[in-house]
Amino acid sequence: MNKRSQISINIMNKNKIFNFLDILIYAILFLVLGQYIVKDFNGIKGSRPFFILRNINLSYDAKMEIMVGKTSYNYVIFLKENTPEDSTILIPPQGFPWPHTSNVGYFRYFLYPRKLVNGNEKDSKVDLKSVDFVLIDYGETKISQYGFTNVWPKFDVDGEYIIYWDPVSKKTWKADNSKYTYDKSDLVEKWGIVKIKK
Repeated sequence: MNKRSQISINIMNKNKIFNFLDILIYAILFLVLGQYIVKDFNGIKGSRPFFILRNINLSYDAKMEIMVGKTSYNYVIFLKENTPEDSTILIPPQGFPWPHTSNVGYFRYFLYPRKLVNGNEKDSKVDLKSVDFVLIDYGETKISQYGFTNVWPKFDVDGEYIIYWDPVSKKTWKADNSKYTYDKSDLVEKWGIVKIKK
């Protein structure tokens, strides 16, 4: 056997060793990391995006109800249907129990081009004549940064009219009285809007 043949056999043997080591390293990595991949996939399987991918034929509204929450999303629809696009809306102070409806940046995504302005919890820091509507907002969570909270606003609002919204039936009705009066002892869930008198 000549030298050239011997060198080429040695290189082939080294390549076989390296191939075996590569396969062994990949197998160990797969076994170690594989358990985390399976665990993560099981977590992803139950997530909202995976649910939506499995139910691709759902309507846009049904998908948004799943992603945003049924009450929050349907409240947005109610607001869009009952406020003009050029209106200014007074919303609760940013925080819990209003994580969606008090967050100007988040809520604007759904209500643009309407202008949103945060109020205070117990009084209006904004001159009510500078806004067109005030939300009546029960809140999306039971957790509160402001102590026990039932409904916002926690101050009286003299309005032109009030439209209430029921989150279960999605029905709306105009109130007989156009003045919204805050009653601390009234713990009934309320949603709606007050149109401000100009």
